[in-house]
Amino acid sequence: DKMLVHGDWPDLSEDLIDPAADDEIGWVIRMIEEIRSVRVQMNVPAGAEIEMVLTGHGTAAAMRLLRNSQSIQKLARISECAVAEHAPEGSVTIPMEDCSVNLPLAGVIDVAVEQARLEKSLAKLEKEIKGLQGKLGNETFLAKAPDHVIEEQRERLTAAQAEGEKLRDALTRLAAIG
Repeated sequence: DKMLVHGDWPDLSEDLIDPAADDEIGWVIRMIEEIRSVRVQMNVPAGAEIEMVLTGHGTAAAMRLLRNSQSIQKLARISECAVAEHAPEGSVTIPMEDCSVNLPLAGVIDVAVEQARLEKSLAKLEKEIKGLQGKLGNETFLAKAPDHVIEEQRERLTAAQAEGEKLRDALTRLAAIG
């Protein structure tokens, strides 16, 4: 009767809800997000397909990986999903709730160049954080600045601190590679 975009959402039965399927797809999404995040942090070339090795897992995690490996490979640019007892040499490890995801990056990235790049970014960010902390610790600034400006500075500080934590995590991962 009307365009689909103007139609109402269908009312579906509660018995169609599958908590196990919802949990599994949430696990897959978290894994893909974490792999993509590490790829960006480590400056892995966008076109490079890398291997993924699952360790520290139980049967349930291995079965989830088996059922969803094609999606994970396609969406995270993984050449092969494997399971093993130990992580390969030169791997970056991503801890998850029921397993560890290992990405062997030793031959894919130049560790020294990446470490220098991350350290430079972290130093710049720490300088910005000190400036924001100084500004927000200044009673004169807090007394004279409008509330929205103060809130904006607090948000910038929170974002910068979160970014600093990500950079420190990336440096830790690089140190593990060697």
